[in-house]
Amino acid sequence: AAVIAIGSGRFFRDTYPFILYFPGQVDGLRVGASVRYKGVQIGSVTRILPHYQQKPTDQRIPVFIELDESTGWDAGGANDFSPDGIRAAIDRGLRAQLQTESLLTGLLFVQLDYQPNTPATFVGLSDLGIKDATFD
Repeated sequence: AAVIAIGSGRFFRDTYPFILYFPGQVDGLRVGASVRYKGVQIGSVTRILPHYQQKPTDQRIPVFIELDESTGWDAGGANDFSPDGIRAAIDRGLRAQLQTESLLTGLLFVQLDYQPNTPATFVGLSDLGIKDATFD
């Protein structure tokens, strides 16, 4: 197992975690599904939960993703996946959508693309019902 894990290169990658909240069902999305930008895989889904530190009335589904810096994707001019870089990309229109990977199987993936004329919805700590929190 150690040879496989080291051989996969996972220990030598810089990945950046993010949480996306989808308003509808996520049937067909699975852990390990790809996160793509214009069809190129730049990350993967790491976790899907029915609820994550949300108010009981919040029905959005949290989807945890990791973006892989080694893919060379430029977050819209930020040249990194830092929160500030991603926020700048979102300000320029970066949005996430669930897309069908296969009509036959119904599997989904997360597509990132620029849609500058669509509003962004941000979920902050106050939106989740968290007053004070410290994150590492």
